[in-house]
Amino acid sequence: MQIITVFWILVLLAKVSPIYADECIQLGVKDQDKKYQGIGIRSSGNYCIIEIIKVNEVRTFDGHSWTYRYQPSTAIGIHASNVSIDFRQNPAISASSSVNNQHGVVISEQHNTYLKNGTLRVIGKQAVGVIHRALSSKYIYLPSKVKYLKRDSCDARDWQCEDLSYLDGLEKAPLQYQDANITIDNMNIFATYRGVQLADNHNTIRNSTIEVDDNTAIYLMGQYPVIENNTIIIHSNKNNDTETQKKYNIQIKDGAIKLRDAKGGIIRNNRIIYKGGLFSGKAPVAINLLDSKGVLIEGNTVEGFEKLLRENGDTSFTENNNTIK
Repeated sequence: MQIITVFWILVLLAKVSPIYADECIQLGVKDQDKKYQGIGIRSSGNYCIIEIIKVNEVRTFDGHSWTYRYQPSTAIGIHASNVSIDFRQNPAISASSSVNNQHGVVISEQHNTYLKNGTLRVIGKQAVGVIHRALSSKYIYLPSKVKYLKRDSCDARDWQCEDLSYLDGLEKAPLQYQDANITIDNMNIFATYRGVQLADNHNTIRNSTIEVDDNTAIYLMGQYPVIENNTIIIHSNKNNDTETQKKYNIQIKDGAIKLRDAKGGIIRNNRIIYKGGLFSGKAPVAINLLDSKGVLIEGNTVEGFEKLLRENGDTSFTENNNTIK
């Protein structure tokens, strides 16, 4: 009698707790937005991708001009905190031939995000694999001599300002980075522009392959980042300075890994590779540190670069057991 009772209790629990029984909320093609194509996650929880997710640029008809307009799309948009996504090796593909800013995963001002076991392929101008829109935009740099901006403020997410150091004559506003706690684990990410761009504190990239056609695979802003046990590949060794940057003598300080305000950062046990053409020579630097103190760089293998790192602004680091080939 007791055995039968226990059996029916277990059956009842399985029926009322489907998420626990399956261990994830399943997402697939049926969950893609009909207009904007991608999947939007708006509640905390453990999710898993069960099918290939594909998006292209979004075409909309403009009734005023009687023409079609194109907008970028995102394969997965995360609009809630405390979200874990297991891709289960299913790829998410985001491709565009006519618009900028195509994205694989966008984390919109959230924290505690965990992405694992998947592939992202993001194609297009300024395409980024994973991007985090910061929890706070109050870390502002006030340029007194950068007149071309035609404004009195600029933050590190702006491409015109991301390479400016506090030692370049800029006023330093109090840093107000918040804790994002984003983890990217066992992911294979390819993007034409940048693989991963994250802001705020305590972000981790590990056990992953990040590959880009451009010259910066990873750009992290904020304190205590960890980048470990990854393969990082870039295919460009050019800085591609814009006319504005040339005119005002702004030096682009890119590396395959680029950190700013990265106090206490760790870059450990990565293989960092430049794969260019037959006669393209070497890329300048594997790691760029900007206004980053107390960074540990150890056990990395660097291939196809002139040197391991470049330090800019108010920066300090410890280097151990790195190899340059």
